[in-house]
Amino acid sequence: MGSYGGTDTGLAFSKEIIPVLGGSPTVKSKVGDGSRFTFSIPVQMIDQPIIQKKHIMGT
Repeated sequence: MGSYGGTDTGLAFSKEIIPVLGGSPTVKSKVGDGSRFTFSIPVQMIDQPIIQKKHIMGT
């Protein structure tokens, strides 16, 4: 267990998956204040929904 109740796997997982998605992780640390982890992932806007909604008729 991590010191805050987690399993400490989140950062390791993020380090692996973010580059696969074309993104990049960053970290900023300040003594006595802690660290801030952020990431960016490129996205593209689309005009149409990826999943089409289907109407379900009642029986």
